[in-house]
Amino acid sequence: MLSLHHCVFPYWLLFLLTALDTQKSSLEGSTVTLSYSYSKPFVGTYYFFWYQQYPGKPPKFLISHSEKGQLTSDPVSRLSVKVNKTLMTLQISSAAVTDSAVYYCAVSSKDQRQRQSCCGSTKLFDWLSY
Repeated sequence: MLSLHHCVFPYWLLFLLTALDTQKSSLEGSTVTLSYSYSKPFVGTYYFFWYQQYPGKPPKFLISHSEKGQLTSDPVSRLSVKVNKTLMTLQISSAAVTDSAVYYCAVSSKDQRQRQSCCGSTKLFDWLSY
């Protein structure tokens, strides 16, 4: 059995990401969907950044996309994103035991591609607003 955990963090006080489930379990080889709802405090375009963290390791950047679901990073094998109004999902196809981790989703009002390489630095944790 595969167990996936995911957490959320508010960006600004008014922008809130909410996980629809805080833990997912799946059989190997199946598709796992991590779903979030979000509130949009201001008019504008928002970008979402997904990270994966194994115990004792820093978060690792996975993929980023706009609120319209357009990728703003290189595609990643087995990962896909979907956005429907204020609901977004990260799908992991052909789930494997190695996918068992904590998944983070962060948001920004800018397409900040430098965020992809910041994992493990204190900047990431400031940005996620623990």
